[in-house]
Amino acid sequence: MEGEGWPASLANFPLGQWIADNRRFYARGRLDQDRIERLEKLGMVWSHFDVAWEEGSRRRAGGQPSQPQTPLTQKERNFR
Repeated sequence: MEGEGWPASLANFPLGQWIADNRRFYARGRLDQDRIERLEKLGMVWSHFDVAWEEGSRRRAGGQPSQPQTPLTQKERNFR
């Protein structure tokens, strides 16, 4: 059942929208520094495009297709 195990006040919280709103405020320079720091301590990814670029760049390091791929960290996998 959806929301099972969550406090009633959080069961229907739109987390994805909340993250998108904070990313938008951050990009526009309208997010307080305190909130930025708190979110970064939690591992906030401000741009999923930047994460994807970094992942691709790291995997292609050296430019050789035969290079072993660097596995993603648990933190990187969680932000997909």
